[in-house]
Amino acid sequence: MNTIRETFGHPLGIAIAILVLFAYGIASRKIKRLPAIPFGFLNLFLILRLFQITLPFEVDSKILKWIGVIDMAVLYAAIVRILFSVLVERWFLWKKGIPLPKITRDFVLFVIYAAIALVVLRTRGDVNLAGIITTSAVLTASIGFAAQSTLSNLLSGLSIQADRPFTVGDWIEFNNYIGQVIGIGWKTTRIRTFKNEVVVLPNAGITASPLKNFSKPNDQHVLTIEIGVEYGASPGLVRQTLLDLCKNDPHILKSPKPIVRLTNYGDFAISYELRLTYRGYGNIVRLRSRTIEKIWYAFRRQGIKIPFPIRDVQHRHIERRYEESKAAAVRMDAISKIDSLPIFSALSAEERRFVGERVRIEEFGDGEDIVTQSEAGESAYVIQKGACDVLVSSSGDKISKVATISAPAIFGEMSLLTGAPRAATVRAIGDVTVFAIDKPIFSGILDKNPSIAEVLAEMLSKRQLELSKLDEGLTKEQNSKSRIFSRIKVFFGID
Repeated sequence: MNTIRETFGHPLGIAIAILVLFAYGIASRKIKRLPAIPFGFLNLFLILRLFQITLPFEVDSKILKWIGVIDMAVLYAAIVRILFSVLVERWFLWKKGIPLPKITRDFVLFVIYAAIALVVLRTRGDVNLAGIITTSAVLTASIGFAAQSTLSNLLSGLSIQADRPFTVGDWIEFNNYIGQVIGIGWKTTRIRTFKNEVVVLPNAGITASPLKNFSKPNDQHVLTIEIGVEYGASPGLVRQTLLDLCKNDPHILKSPKPIVRLTNYGDFAISYELRLTYRGYGNIVRLRSRTIEKIWYAFRRQGIKIPFPIRDVQHRHIERRYEESKAAAVRMDAISKIDSLPIFSALSAEERRFVGERVRIEEFGDGEDIVTQSEAGESAYVIQKGACDVLVSSSGDKISKVATISAPAIFGEMSLLTGAPRAATVRAIGDVTVFAIDKPIFSGILDKNPSIAEVLAEMLSKRQLELSKLDEGLTKEQNSKSRIFSRIKVFFGID
């Protein structure tokens, strides 16, 4: 005490110390590099000391005695609080990577503060502790009977901290509520649901009923999607289509691999189950929605139908005429798009019509990859509707957007005519419909008129030269007409 009084004996010195501590507290909240140290009790001690020094009148000795008792208790509490923060809380954060649970910290500090209060009362205040303990025991028993529910929640909160069935940040399900734990208190646990609603759960109920923790033992989870498919689609085609749409999704883990199971023969459909693994339970809603959307587009491209669960009476001849007129309109649009592309100018009108009548129509959703860089391919695509980003992956897996193309642009023609791997990834922006032109379509044309190959090689050479300005990875050797012409002949078996 003498040392403290000598150090802080002047009111100005104490006032400066209080201002410095307050300023540090404000700065530590704004500057992350500054460690947050709890100076609350120390500030209270300095304020009490300043109050004692600056009293303008005489105070009774008994009052001064009790001010000194409080002063000493606050000082000891300040020392304990600072040491606990530096030695215990900091160590726990460094060792575990998470803050010390608030309920554990508060309970330990409460016990220590109570012990300090009793010791100071006995040593500085000459208080008979036996009477206090007896009185407090009776008072505690009375309060206990009146607040059984509160005490039950309190003890359950301590049990949660000891057993650690979940921690802050975990995703849990309790009483049909699913959410992420955002706080564990003395009486309640708070979770935030997918709808951004906070649900307060009593700790006593949590410890008394089953609880599901989605974040244990790790953050890997299995998403199961059930889907019904028409009887006309072969199981092999359905299985391969579902597995293919999982390949390039960055949110779906490669190990364990996604699997597809046939689960039931229903009244109107065959039921399949797609099981895939992902990380972070909080992503389940977004991933489920995106995967179901991709299934629709993938089935559409493969001609796989998802039947309606109804009995459908149709006038087949009317439907047939409608389908024929719709198909004729699509063929005319395909022929029109092909006629407008310079790459096909070497073909006669009859040959362009031949190609347009045999294209496949494929639909893609927003963010789907139509072609992927470095993958093998034997098809070219003409955009009928929508737009796409052209992405190139360079060294270090850095992906750059080099262009945005829209209808009636064509891409993949080098793979169509030479079998070369895809030079870039083409990704749909919104809904995109494309005409797919496959190698067999051109095989028939080149068999009848091999001289077209040289003209196509020249057109490809010019187009690749234009693309090389966007992608410096294409060399002059790759762009040469003679090299492309040789590859076309080899690819189509032209003598």
